[in-house]
Amino acid sequence: MSFVIIIDPLIIRKYLPSINHLSDGDITEIFLHTFKESGLPSSQFSLKENMIHHCRNHKGTKLEIGPFDSPMLSGEGVHYFDILNQHELKLRAVEHNRNPNTVPEINYVQNKGDLSIIDKKFDLVLSSHCIEHTPDFVKHLAQVSNLLNSGGSYYLIIPDKRYCFDYELPLSTIADLIAAHFDSQTKPPLAKFIEHRALLSHNNSIRHWLNDHDMAKHHQEVATQVKSATDEFSNFDGYIDVHCWRFTPLSLLEVLKTLKALNLMPFDSVSISLTPFGRKDFTAVFTR
Repeated sequence: MSFVIIIDPLIIRKYLPSINHLSDGDITEIFLHTFKESGLPSSQFSLKENMIHHCRNHKGTKLEIGPFDSPMLSGEGVHYFDILNQHELKLRAVEHNRNPNTVPEINYVQNKGDLSIIDKKFDLVLSSHCIEHTPDFVKHLAQVSNLLNSGGSYYLIIPDKRYCFDYELPLSTIADLIAAHFDSQTKPPLAKFIEHRALLSHNNSIRHWLNDHDMAKHHQEVATQVKSATDEFSNFDGYIDVHCWRFTPLSLLEVLKTLKALNLMPFDSVSISLTPFGRKDFTAVFTR
């Protein structure tokens, strides 16, 4: 059993050739003490395209959660789950100036993200920018685990809250995750809805990396957005597209370790890669 941030000396040697003469242990130590927050990739999977490539080449049955109009997987043995069917996703793509022609046929549809409707198992599950939307994080992990064959893995691409529009908002804690699970949350609470509609920063990752967060809003502007969010929340009962959870690679690792200690983490191994400079997301692999 291992819950770790992946530090791969082979990858670090590529970016820091001046320390190639050192041992793997020394390189790992230097990285952890000096470069952990620098934006240098810590592993092959720090670059999400490498993880996606790995998943595409993986043999066996696969499920992609939330492909919308940009599926990362395709071909024989690939199934898709989304909150909307193909026709509805095409309409949404047009509404958001995206490409309706790339929306795949959706095999499993459930408008609140309930994966229990899926009636088969897979060797690999992949999601990108999905887990932060799930109202009950703990239940989501249990449902994904139940969909995997023994030895199967869940591959995730997750926004790093420091480098996206979540910058000004607090990290999710173990208390937040447990409370949502205890309450059997099926949609985001009003507080998350207000945060997402009224309290976000900009979404330019480079600017965040350069410490340009520019959150300033007038009180009246915030008040108007809060009122609008409250009205919208009161009149909607389906999927609400807001972030329920906010993590960094290190904060996610810590809450997962605590979930494991509480017997609420159904995976035996967790490997998390650090966010590379200029990007707004990181990757993780959960293995049964």
